[in-house]
Amino acid sequence: DAMDEITPDEIRAWRATCAAATPGPWEFPEIDTGDDVFDSTFYVYPPLGESGPVCAVADREVGRLIALARTALPRLLDALELTRRERDEARELLSEAHSDVGEYKMLNDSLSERLAEAERERDEGDGCVSRA
Repeated sequence: DAMDEITPDEIRAWRATCAAATPGPWEFPEIDTGDDVFDSTFYVYPPLGESGPVCAVADREVGRLIALARTALPRLLDALELTRRERDEARELLSEAHSDVGEYKMLNDSLSERLAEAERERDEGDGCVSRA
């Protein structure tokens, strides 16, 4: 499979990693010194009022990704779990609907047979209605 399904164990591990990390959202200041050759260390910061940078990186885009991931990963995990719950509920409803359709089909088949039998009896009769 090109994309393996994320397991509940992976979700728990990722949530534990997020819980153990400095609280977010982290920020990556968009300060451009104009000279990345001499200023090649970029810092990712916790929310204002928290202590020091949470990490230093040598690549501006990696810094952006790290800051984004701290906020995005918990939200993505929440969305994934919600989507899976909704999918499972939809599958259950679909299964119930298939069961109902099967029951209605059997009822329809039974009524169709009874109607066909009544029509045969009517056609075999003399067309007269007897009154008792």
